Amino acid sequence: MALVTGATSGIGAEAARRLHHDGSAVLLSGRCGERGEALTREIGRRQRLFRSGRSTRDGEPDRLLAAVDRFDRVDVVVNNAAADHTGALLHAPAADTRATFEINTFAAIAVLQAAGRAMRQSGGSTINVTSRLATVGVPTMGVDSASKGARRP
Repeated sequence: MALVTGATSGIGAEAARRLHHDGSAVLLSGRCGERGEALTREIGRRQRLFRSGRSTRDGEPDRLLAAVDRFDRVDVVVNNAAADHTGALLHAPAADTRATFEINTFAAIAVLQAAGRAMRQSGGSTINVTSRLATVGVPTMGVDSASKGARRP
């Protein structure tokens, strides 16, 4: 079974489609319930489950991994949930910076921790999706670069 966070669009949605195509049962997680349910219908519910939620909420990664019980065990976690931040670093409001780090860094770490606990006995793999901005600076994306660089292995 595979868990994909940030599965309601972009890389997460494509990762979920590919994992399903390759034979995995997939637990999808994302903020947009409508897109998550649409992806679930597209691929078929037989081995799909969508759970709407924000991995930034306390305990949410553990609740998400607990939903894996329906599938027996988790073999793969695609840690993809993220948000972009655009704006000059010198003028970035502290609240925006905190919110960006909350999802791009702290929530990613919480998912890694929950996945590690869930896979401790059975093994498995975690894929941490980040961005080229983790290593390449762009003048208007300093906060984004820092938050995504922090999730690199």
